[in-house]
Amino acid sequence: MASESFSNQLCNPFASDIFPDGVETGNTFLTLHQDAQEKLNQELAQAVHQNPTSVRQSQGRVILLRAPRAGYGKSHLLSGLLQADNAFVIPVEFDPEAKIAWKPLFDQVLACLHQTSPGASLSQLDDIARHTFASVNAGMILSGKVPCAVPEEAAATVRSRYRDLFDFAKKDQPVAQWFQDHFERLLPVGSPILSQETGLSETAATLWLRALCGYSQAGAEKDPSRLGTLQWALKQPTTPVHSSGAPAHGFQFLQAPTEGDTFFKEKLGELCRLAAADRPVVILLDHLDGFHGSSEKILRLANFLNDWRQLSGRVLFVLSVNQDLWTETFLKALPSALEDRLTGGQITLGGLSRETAEDLIKQRLDTWRVPAAAAEQFLSELSLGQYFAQEAGRLVSPRAVLRYAAHAWQDLWSHPAKPRPSDPSVPVARMRDMLERIKERLVLPTAPPDNPAPTGAKSPGYTNGTTHSPAPDSGAILRDPHPAPPRPPLGDSPFLTPKRVAPDHALQVRFHTLRAHFASSPWLLLDQDRLYHLMKLSGQRLALVRFLETGLPGLEGAVAGVWQSPDAEILFGSEPYEDRAYWGALIDFARQRSTYVPGSRLVLFSAAAAPVNLAVWLHQDEIVAARAQFLDLQTLDHSSLAALYATDEVLRESERGALPLGSADAFASLAPQLEGLWKKLTRPLASA
Repeated sequence: MASESFSNQLCNPFASDIFPDGVETGNTFLTLHQDAQEKLNQELAQAVHQNPTSVRQSQGRVILLRAPRAGYGKSHLLSGLLQADNAFVIPVEFDPEAKIAWKPLFDQVLACLHQTSPGASLSQLDDIARHTFASVNAGMILSGKVPCAVPEEAAATVRSRYRDLFDFAKKDQPVAQWFQDHFERLLPVGSPILSQETGLSETAATLWLRALCGYSQAGAEKDPSRLGTLQWALKQPTTPVHSSGAPAHGFQFLQAPTEGDTFFKEKLGELCRLAAADRPVVILLDHLDGFHGSSEKILRLANFLNDWRQLSGRVLFVLSVNQDLWTETFLKALPSALEDRLTGGQITLGGLSRETAEDLIKQRLDTWRVPAAAAEQFLSELSLGQYFAQEAGRLVSPRAVLRYAAHAWQDLWSHPAKPRPSDPSVPVARMRDMLERIKERLVLPTAPPDNPAPTGAKSPGYTNGTTHSPAPDSGAILRDPHPAPPRPPLGDSPFLTPKRVAPDHALQVRFHTLRAHFASSPWLLLDQDRLYHLMKLSGQRLALVRFLETGLPGLEGAVAGVWQSPDAEILFGSEPYEDRAYWGALIDFARQRSTYVPGSRLVLFSAAAAPVNLAVWLHQDEIVAARAQFLDLQTLDHSSLAALYATDEVLRESERGALPLGSADAFASLAPQLEGLWKKLTRPLASA
């Protein structure tokens, strides 16, 4: 019979029948609509090969992407463009409940360009700024404004190495340093060159050069408010006006630009032209279903899009809609001339082929790390050919395929599996490797309880404790059984028989499924109950430490966990951080213990996405001293928390008897998932 762990909906790789935010989480990107992808790539390639200096004459182009209905993969297709490194790809969202205006659009585009891509050291706005500086300097070299022995070669070098040459953070970079030192003197010469290349007015070119220079310098100084500095610089006075009745050569005032919607409209067009001079800009307009039936707002949106297109050069606008929205709202609201502007290029999605559907299912199985044996069995039972035969003559969407697979998965693992030849789910070699990693030190379910500690062996200050015999000196990761039975040869180990392989295989599947489930959450809050449970189980089974529980002075019924070893004492809290009285008492207790117990410290877990606020319990001047003396702050990132929470859940299920393996065997199987944390916790505080 198939393992009951598969019957839980969390284990179903197809339970989510859409791609979250359009993106399939996996190592590879699967193209669901090859023809549509090729057309999008051709449009982008055409923009890439367009002469960058043509941005002053050209206008943007709108591509209409339509699907028969929701679930055909429009958002997934567009997410492939987000991986393009030869264009600035900017997703823009419209709130159907809010008024459509230029300022929110400008703020969205600016904020998106300010973001730094994973693995990159520069924001896209940094790239635009450095490219702009290089274009201006190359123009000054070619025009003779900056003397150079070989102007063509020098200009080409400046353009090709712009990211390195205009890195203001490098104090030994002579080009960047020279440009900063002479910026104000170069500005009157550089602004006309930028104006000529991009079509901006000389006033706008001057303003953007100042703003981008300030943004770059703030980046070199690690100023977190540099985007705000750029926005402030764009609003500074530029145009001189004379006081009433004063001669032209008299006292002058500077006039600040009016910050109405027209101002942000102009700035958005200018920003797009600056970016397009570097590389093409792709604006993605998706998730517009909230506008269905609102003809007035659709008309306003279309007019905004058309105006934006006219302001921008070398910019692609991809308008993504379902057929019902296009027919029932867009076509009824738009005049023919405006409709014609929005349909200059059209891409229509069709249905999936059987081959693509099979690739989609295999990718989802791989993404969820379903073991090969289980994946093979599922694919053999799926009857995908029969499904496509039933749907003959109709378009099959990715969502329909995933829903069909979800039902098939549920049916398969909710009923007894067909007998299969002897084919262990986990290869013997993999089991050997796992056993070697945990050194075959397992606490057998039939092992007698630990010998009680000698009378008087308790550490001072501990009550309600459960004591264990001192840790053996064998160096084992897990505690040896008592008495230690003779270890059988590896080939005769009961853990290598088919009887033992299958339950452990089901446990591993359950663990990886739960880890993927937790990891898919947008954020994970710190669950102190789960972490304390893991530390308690670990302390009871590890050979290097013994676990006790201690009461806290002044708080009746409150307990903390303790790991004791020959050279350290590690305390863990059992309550959530919202219980301020508990943690205040525990921190005071830990401080007192550290004064007379060498190596005593308190571990506080903190989520990287939501760091614990130590100032709740300690004054600012106490925090540094506490961390040096007794406070060990362990920060866990999103993936680490997901793995720990999955481990805890599996161990709890094994304790309840919901899994084929007993609690001791389950702990031994999952020990490698906890080993990294154990090592961090047992290091001396100075190097923690």
